[in-house]
Amino acid sequence: MNKKDPAQNSFERGLGLYELRQYPLAEEMFRKTLARAPQHAAAHAYLALSLLAQHSAANPKPEQLHEALSEARKATAAAPDQAFAFYVLSWASLINDRENEALEAAKTGMRLQPEDTWGYLIYSSIYINRGEWENALRSAETGLRLDPKHVGLLNKRSYALIMLDRINEAENSLLSALALDPNSDTAHSHRGWLALHKNDRSAALKHFREALRLDPQSEAARKGFLTAMKARNPLYNLLLRYSLFTSRLSRENAVNFALALSGFYTVLHLMAQAFFPLYLIYWPFRVFYSIFAFFTWTADAFFYLLLGLSRSGRLLLSKDEKAAGAAFGVCSALFLGNFIGAIIQWEWGFAAGAVLSVLMMQPVAAIYKLSPQAKGRRAVLAVLATWLGITAACAQTGAFLMQPWAILVLVFFFFGWVTFPWIANLLILVE
Repeated sequence: MNKKDPAQNSFERGLGLYELRQYPLAEEMFRKTLARAPQHAAAHAYLALSLLAQHSAANPKPEQLHEALSEARKATAAAPDQAFAFYVLSWASLINDRENEALEAAKTGMRLQPEDTWGYLIYSSIYINRGEWENALRSAETGLRLDPKHVGLLNKRSYALIMLDRINEAENSLLSALALDPNSDTAHSHRGWLALHKNDRSAALKHFREALRLDPQSEAARKGFLTAMKARNPLYNLLLRYSLFTSRLSRENAVNFALALSGFYTVLHLMAQAFFPLYLIYWPFRVFYSIFAFFTWTADAFFYLLLGLSRSGRLLLSKDEKAAGAAFGVCSALFLGNFIGAIIQWEWGFAAGAVLSVLMMQPVAAIYKLSPQAKGRRAVLAVLATWLGITAACAQTGAFLMQPWAILVLVFFFFGWVTFPWIANLLILVE
């Protein structure tokens, strides 16, 4: 194209705005380019990247995610011989939770241009998404051999090293990334997560705050900042230690660990039945295991409720997190109402309602453990939680009326309540 061509001029202005992270303005320029040159492959690709950059959990724009994927596909159709277009398609597919399509697009890009570091960056991202830390590290280091000063690959390498518990190497890698780009919000965010792994909560808050200053839309920094705030509570800090440990596991190993823990619980119970003194170990373990499991499901929703009650706290929460806090708040209000009623009236119905309200906190909170993109799996949990809620209401009504059938309804409720975490875990851990 001629340099004076209006389409090329708007495209170059868009590129400049994109580099300055002025994504809405860049989007506008790329749309102007495409209005004049509909087959401009690079404009389609950068429009996709601009749309993706404007999406975050705090500011969800699912329609932009879908449009970004569509624009990336148009870029590959317009330039089927350009690796960059396929890398953008891979990135858009990954963010749209289409991992297999992302992998295929990345493979095509690598075939077209094997020496391009974009391919290794995306491969590393895919492996991180899967929890395959060794593969993520290998991909990042292969790309760094081609370009040792690639900040994105250094950040991917650092994160993989953190998850492999190679803390000193991760710290050195992050320092290298920041030396090359002091304004890398990702590097500051990773330093925050590194500090959390080292149990240094004040340093974590400092790094996450800096990452948010550099990029207020950074989802990793926002989540990290919330996590560091929650970690100031001793009980939540204990849960965080467990969460950080399990996060280092691959999906398969995480499922195996959960099954092993449950298997140990079952075997200990059987051994205690055969040898009575083992109950001295079994009962304390059972109480601790039950309380810990309950708080594992509900701690986040409880914290979101507390933050949602403050004006400044609400600003930190995404729409989804506010919904989780509100749902937990409904269960809490029902518990308080029933508890006060039980004290004043001494009615079995109120006592049953108080207990059932506490138990309902777990399935209600579990719904929001799934990503908002997992609409189908979330719907399954929502239906099951609704069924439990209806069953609990029927059981409480029966308790008020002192009807014998209330016992049968309670049995149905407890069966569903015990089964629910297993179903939720499978939906969370298994794609």
